Amino acid sequence: GEQALQVRVSGLEHKLEQQVRGIRRSGSFAELRGEFAQRLEDSALDLQRRWEEASPLENIVESTAQRLKAWQDKVTTRIDTLRMAVRPVHRHAEMRTTLENLEAVRVENQALHDRLFGVLHQDGWEHVLTEDGVKVYRKKMLDVPGGEKFYCIKAVGVIKAKANDVYDLLKDASRVEEYNDECEDIQELQALSEDTRVTWASSKTYFPFKPREVITRVHNTQLKDGTYVIMSKSEDVDSPDCASNKDFVRTDVLLAGNVMRPCADDPTKTEFTTIAHINPGGAAETHLGAQITNRICTHGPVSFIRKLEQVTNAAKKLPI
Repeated sequence: GEQALQVRVSGLEHKLEQQVRGIRRSGSFAELRGEFAQRLEDSALDLQRRWEEASPLENIVESTAQRLKAWQDKVTTRIDTLRMAVRPVHRHAEMRTTLENLEAVRVENQALHDRLFGVLHQDGWEHVLTEDGVKVYRKKMLDVPGGEKFYCIKAVGVIKAKANDVYDLLKDASRVEEYNDECEDIQELQALSEDTRVTWASSKTYFPFKPREVITRVHNTQLKDGTYVIMSKSEDVDSPDCASNKDFVRTDVLLAGNVMRPCADDPTKTEFTTIAHINPGGAAETHLGAQITNRICTHGPVSFIRKLEQVTNAAKKLPI
């Protein structure tokens, strides 16, 4: 009858309240486990279900029905209160998942950093040319699958602009087309963290090659010694909808990076180093295609560095 049901429900309610008080005395929800949280939620749902079954008692007198309704409302309020106590567990689980994702991003960024500076400091770089104050080097990287046919290119020059200004320009994906003549379009696909994002970009068509698309993880950071770094590598994800109706060839960025340091003798200037190891894919992977690619890729860094200098200084001269 009503009394037996009330005793049973009260017992469940008392048990749940004791559990919640025990949690509160611990002073933190951080140690709760998902299994306990689920058990607490299931008990609350069972309590609510019992009331839903008890409420339509057709044979009860009107006054008793009103008392039951008032009591049901009271217990429903208690259930909601108990659920509020469970919610921090779910928020903590979500936060923990987010932190785990951020840690994975951090680990991969560190690996990319180590690879970049490891390659930069390797021996065996062949000097190819010096043009407009920029020295260009090349090196075969035989330890990188897919990159054996293509030279890794390194270029070093001084930019007559502050390092932080050049860094700010390179961080802004919306301004890529100002200094990169090969870029046709660029879109950010996903932000992995405050300083890491995944972007899609497409290139213009250069006969005899088809236009290229590239999807990269881009990470920007400032090191403890004041050096600014922007590094990237390809991500194996699907192309965005905007590229679905175009005949792109996917380019594989095996390693790319830009390193900016204030010049020791003049901090208003930047010692700029850029590196790129790229497999253009498609016909470029043939013997003839690789030869053409390796021949033309040594001249690109010169115009890239000088265009960066031009755009950075032009931006600083704009009226406020």
